[in-house]
Amino acid sequence: MLCDLDLSSPHVCPELEPASADDNSDNTPPLAYPTNFMGDESGVLSIDFVIAGGSLCGLSAAIALRRVGHNVIVVDRSSPYEPTKFDSGIRLPPNSTKHYYRWGLKERLHAVSVKSQGTLFASFYSGAIAGKHSWADSILEELGGDTLCMHYTPLRKVLAEYATEMGVNIIIENISSVHPDPVKPSLTLESGDVLTGDVVLGADGYVFEGNVCRTALLDALGQDHKSTWMGMHLFSCDIPGANLARLEDKDMLAQLQQGGKVFTWYGSGCGALGFPMKSMTVAVLLRVDELLASLKDSNPQLQEIAQQSARITVVPMANHSSLDEWAYPGGRLLCIGEGAHPTPVGSLFSAAMCTCDAACLGRLFSHLTRHDQIDTLLYAVQEIREGPVASVFKAASGNIFATSLPPGIVERDDDERARAERGLASLGGGVDSLAPSPEMIEVVEQLFGYDAEDEADNWWVNWGLMQERAMRRELSEKRGLPVIFERGEGSGKKSLAAQLAYMAYENEPSFEYMYMYVRLVNIGVS
Repeated sequence: MLCDLDLSSPHVCPELEPASADDNSDNTPPLAYPTNFMGDESGVLSIDFVIAGGSLCGLSAAIALRRVGHNVIVVDRSSPYEPTKFDSGIRLPPNSTKHYYRWGLKERLHAVSVKSQGTLFASFYSGAIAGKHSWADSILEELGGDTLCMHYTPLRKVLAEYATEMGVNIIIENISSVHPDPVKPSLTLESGDVLTGDVVLGADGYVFEGNVCRTALLDALGQDHKSTWMGMHLFSCDIPGANLARLEDKDMLAQLQQGGKVFTWYGSGCGALGFPMKSMTVAVLLRVDELLASLKDSNPQLQEIAQQSARITVVPMANHSSLDEWAYPGGRLLCIGEGAHPTPVGSLFSAAMCTCDAACLGRLFSHLTRHDQIDTLLYAVQEIREGPVASVFKAASGNIFATSLPPGIVERDDDERARAERGLASLGGGVDSLAPSPEMIEVVEQLFGYDAEDEADNWWVNWGLMQERAMRRELSEKRGLPVIFERGEGSGKKSLAAQLAYMAYENEPSFEYMYMYVRLVNIGVS
């Protein structure tokens, strides 16, 4: 087993338990990708998506869109089947994993991950245990997902394999430029090839050069490209289990080897987070002297753990501005994930917000029946997701149960530090607490309990169908074509046609929406 250690934030080094492939926290069988895509069942208009970026965000969006019947090409500079020099540990919280479980990925993710059961909190300086917390099974069942700890390399490979099986085309090549045309946007590759689609999706992030989609949006919106260094660095360390066994402090070793807890060391303007991962081969990339220099004021136990690193990468922590608009003005280019709303390096919720953007996008485009709906659905992604993205930072700041922001960010703010201290006090010292505190309830309700697909469904029912109702009435009046209801046997499945018929003809006395299928015939819309 490897332990991933993020140094520069109030973080975690777990006692974790390997996730069982048989474990099913929501008691529902995973949805393998459908033989007949969801789109085929609801009359979805299949269109072509070209996605810039084959990281977690781009591959998740590809899966979500392909599930509902769309054609998808993903372009990335590196193969998703091979590690990159910046790959390290990653945590997927319940608001991320619940979507992957629905998409049929539970067993595959469990095979490459370790499932967290809770958190152990300690002082960055003394190493003294401040408190422990375990998540109750009932809460995890309610959330519908788990917190999974793993290395980024196998996660990306799992997503790429699944996407490919579903029919997604993955191209490995550099992107030269993006052309956000209002009808047929395109990407130009370094080879000179041009990939044209109905929509270009920017999932190329903000960290590395070549993020052409975010750059295009920033230029179009007149936003500044500059970032602001936060005065901190994130050291990410891969520590093989065999190396941990060399620790002289056997009490600390016993804590690290326990199943079920993530370990967090809190400090002022600094900190560390550690969690276990499944064993894998890692390339040697060491900067031990820099790492130990950053830990000079930490407790000796943490310094000893850091010395056992087999691989260390260093990333400067900087603030990057969010896009004012995620959709390109007058063009079919949409940025999602880190490219649209950058998060601090090391944040628990960076992965979750990418997954949720992808899930929202896929669910919205499961309702596509005409080309003239595309722009509306693209703009709806930001309308649905922008508020929850902002609320993540607000709710998580200083909340020890979210452990979402690097320690230095939280600990330099007096209000957030006080909030974190109240949370630690609620744990009662070294007692392993199961009692729900206000901070824990906030995490469950506002963060981990969030469901992007449900929110997309709510938007469709409240706004999308209203627009469809107006459009279809207008078309019906212009063309004078009849609308015919066809009764049939069924279990009350709410197909798109049925919902549209209900919204447009709710006054029809003979229409029993919940107990029949409805098919619209000769509606006159392509």
